[in-house]
Amino acid sequence: MAAPRVAVLSNYELLTSIFCCLLPWDPASMGREEVRMGRMQLRDAALACKAFKGPALACLWTYLDSLIPLVKVLPNVQLVGNTYSFHGHIPDDCALREFARHIRVIDLRATPLTPERTAPTVSPHVYVLMAKELEGKPLFPALRKVYVQAQADLTNELAALPLIFAPSVESVTFSGSSIGQPFFASYCFPLAVKEMGSLKHLALKHETLDVPASVINAIGELQTLETLDIQLPGSSQITPDSLVKVGQKLKTLTDLTLDIHFPGHRVAEQAFSVAQGHGIFPGLRTARVFSRDTHGPCSCIPPSILSRATTLAIVISAPVVDVNHFASYVEAMKTSPSIKSLELISGGNFGPIVIDDLEHLLPFFGPELALQSLKFGDMYLSTKPDIAFPFLQLCRQLSTLSETPWSIRSLTLPAFSTPIPDTFFQRSSVNIFPIIAKYFNLESLSLSVTSTAKQASELLDFERSRKRPKSKLRYLTIRDCRGSAAFTAQEYDDIAQLLDLCFPNLESMKPYADSDIEEAYWKQHWWFIERLRKMYQKLRLSQI
Repeated sequence: MAAPRVAVLSNYELLTSIFCCLLPWDPASMGREEVRMGRMQLRDAALACKAFKGPALACLWTYLDSLIPLVKVLPNVQLVGNTYSFHGHIPDDCALREFARHIRVIDLRATPLTPERTAPTVSPHVYVLMAKELEGKPLFPALRKVYVQAQADLTNELAALPLIFAPSVESVTFSGSSIGQPFFASYCFPLAVKEMGSLKHLALKHETLDVPASVINAIGELQTLETLDIQLPGSSQITPDSLVKVGQKLKTLTDLTLDIHFPGHRVAEQAFSVAQGHGIFPGLRTARVFSRDTHGPCSCIPPSILSRATTLAIVISAPVVDVNHFASYVEAMKTSPSIKSLELISGGNFGPIVIDDLEHLLPFFGPELALQSLKFGDMYLSTKPDIAFPFLQLCRQLSTLSETPWSIRSLTLPAFSTPIPDTFFQRSSVNIFPIIAKYFNLESLSLSVTSTAKQASELLDFERSRKRPKSKLRYLTIRDCRGSAAFTAQEYDDIAQLLDLCFPNLESMKPYADSDIEEAYWKQHWWFIERLRKMYQKLRLSQI
């Protein structure tokens, strides 16, 4: 019996693979509580057994959302006031070098894990001394991904970038107010281009800042890029010519997200004349493009990119009251058959916008477009208090208009967690489940509901007596805005049975957003409903 145990405990790679299940090497999209719990479990594992220590610590140090934990293990480090300082040497066998070699992701975005007002800072000279001690050798040899969200004061926040920017980095995301500063354009970004010559994935994101054209021009030097995400709609200095030149250089790019706009959303025809055909981004396979023009498709999108776009994101800045509001978009999408995903995003300055009647969306459901995915941002889809009724009307209209089954496989409906005026739709009741099951051929659904007492029970009795085609829904994400009203045991049971009745092929139900895992609706109620649903599903399948 001892031999197998010894074999397992002495297998470093096997133990590392097991511990990675507690905290993946890139948990950036996980909820903060999940990250905290994963770190605690890895810490406990490292303390529990000598054989666990190495693999557990290696997994614990793969992801950093602050450089302070690493600075704290420096020899001779001191906390003076609220600032860390350092003097002396960094031995080859010190803890800092040992832990740094495991780091694969550095996430310098501001998060609740490290509140800016209370967290200590690091004196810039610490990074200067560390670079001197390293003598040109990389501090993070395994580093693959970097997120930088620096604020306006760059002096302290970006002092560590020369240590972080290394040839091993494959992905970097820049956001935050600093990317509009001259220091970013003249120093930080050129440094990234110089030091990360093998970069494969780059993202530049900010909603309002005016980023210099020199930043975009420099992207053309990163000729190994495979993914480029530029979301800078507030930049007025970027020209069509600079976009074309970048596209001509990036021949290996396969994935593009483009949200760049020009004055008045109007571009002269000759501006993109050299970009006809596949003259720019010749290797493009998927493209997500944004249109912000209120009158129709944005001419800021080069025609050669629009013709290959797979996702169109329409930013709506005013209430939609005209039934023909989206007609020009539909016509443009007919000439771009590669567009299979549509996103409707609220771009209003005074909160979410309103689509007054779901009938305005009818053109997008036509068989000519054959959309596979439809996603709504934060917007109100009806002036009705419950979307279930107008949604049912929409479904019936579509059924009479066309005998062709709906092509949409993924649907994301808005989910609001804050109170809004009663005259606008905020969420639906559980009455929408049978409607979705009957009229939609979905595989994935995201929505919010407001469950009420006895609602599921009454609906369940009615639905049991009905014959229906089996829904193909496999993935459901949900947010319940019920409030503080308590659930009864019978309600848990009724909702679980209703879900299994409507969606017999459902594989998983999760909170609407990853961060919602700590919200009361999920933590106290819906996780248990999901457990009951799986139980009923298992019982049903066992009787077949």
